[in-house]
Amino acid sequence: MVAVVGTLNLAFVASSASASSKSKAHSDVAAARAAVAALSKSQIAMPFPKTSVKPGKHTVAIIATGLAAFGTEILSQYLQQAVTAIGWTAPPTYDGKFQPTTQSALIEQAVNSGAQALVLEAINPTTVASAIALANSKNIPIVCVNCGPSLPKGMINIEMSPQKVGIAQANYIIAKSNGKAKVFVDADQEFQESILQTNTAVQTLRKKCPGCTIHEFQTLSTDLKVPGFPAFASVLANNPAGTINWVLVYSDSAALPEATLAQQDGRTDVNFIGFQGAPPYVAAIASSNPSGAKATIAIPIPFFAYAAMDELARSFAHKPLWNASELPVGIIDAADYSHFNLSAPFEGPKIDFVTQFQKLWGRG
Repeated sequence: MVAVVGTLNLAFVASSASASSKSKAHSDVAAARAAVAALSKSQIAMPFPKTSVKPGKHTVAIIATGLAAFGTEILSQYLQQAVTAIGWTAPPTYDGKFQPTTQSALIEQAVNSGAQALVLEAINPTTVASAIALANSKNIPIVCVNCGPSLPKGMINIEMSPQKVGIAQANYIIAKSNGKAKVFVDADQEFQESILQTNTAVQTLRKKCPGCTIHEFQTLSTDLKVPGFPAFASVLANNPAGTINWVLVYSDSAALPEATLAQQDGRTDVNFIGFQGAPPYVAAIASSNPSGAKATIAIPIPFFAYAAMDELARSFAHKPLWNASELPVGIIDAADYSHFNLSAPFEGPKIDFVTQFQKLWGRG
């Protein structure tokens, strides 16, 4: 009798554990859906400076990690626009071509050509340390946009929270797959920001999606220029239909060619979520072409540009800076893209920030 009771108790415990596990999984999916709903809107609350500043006259140099990626190319356009709006001048954006040695040389060139401030786009500061040291020796202020959270002392940080991006990407996949996705993560290792973003996404999936399978692979920014995108073609070739249904990508610049290649290969089973809210990828979401382009995490790229100029103006004027290093993000997919301007589908504040910044600069 004792043995039978013991067996029954063990069965009861196993049944209770199974029920508890199912309940938690259901709760995680519900929480993911709520998080996605909260981020599916076109305007969000954004931090903003409260005091005016006299910008003076200055020459700024903008150095991009590489202009072949449309995310950095778009940001470059807005940075140049913001330079004009504040009344400064800048030469055409320097193209770092995704090579730290090229980026270092361009930073040194800008410094030696008389730049009074530098704006770096998605450049890992540790890979251009000697060039940054040269700028520091001349007391040239440096803003780094989307360069990662751990910047050298004195460098001004402008970006969204990479962790929030990763969590949002993971929640979207959990919500849309009902917690049962076969996920491949394009875990870029070139940029501090992307590393933190994709690491957070993987951690969130492992914690909140026990019914998901997770694999990581890596493509490089230089792979984007190689015809046929062989770095991702091999992922598709080695993982046939039925083994992948979601790909979480560090950037829209990579998500669009990956989704295009999947469609060309007849892989209609593979869905993609990117990051940036870049117009070409959002247009793909809106048109379902390629069909796998499902969603992206939208960021306030135009706001980045104007915040960068405002922070530099305050640095020149020796005024306190404000925190623009953890700006919020949103989600764009087929259900809500119509709320956005497809030519500039970025997260935006609830105010006319261009006009407001110009008023703070005495140019409104």
